[in-house]
Amino acid sequence: MEVPAVKFREITAERTGETSAQIRERVVAARRKHGQQRFAAKAKITCNAAWAAKNSKAFCALDETTLELLKQAMGEMNLSAALMTGS
Repeated sequence: MEVPAVKFREITAERTGETSAQIRERVVAARRKHGQQRFAAKAKITCNAAWAAKNSKAFCALDETTLELLKQAMGEMNLSAALMTGS
């Protein structure tokens, strides 16, 4: 992949976007609002990144009709079942 050179004036120009601290504040607030509510029953999980596949089996159980559809899709479309198998 070729990456074009950045011009000096672009590097030194004054930035008008959010600072890293401002972005961090938004992320922390969003995690607090959504993640902590979603994962209230799981003390060690505070965000989606900490979610393990084994939790999906416990909290997102699939009924027989859905399992059959998944099986068919995996067979016909060569889809992965990493989430289902926990790998």
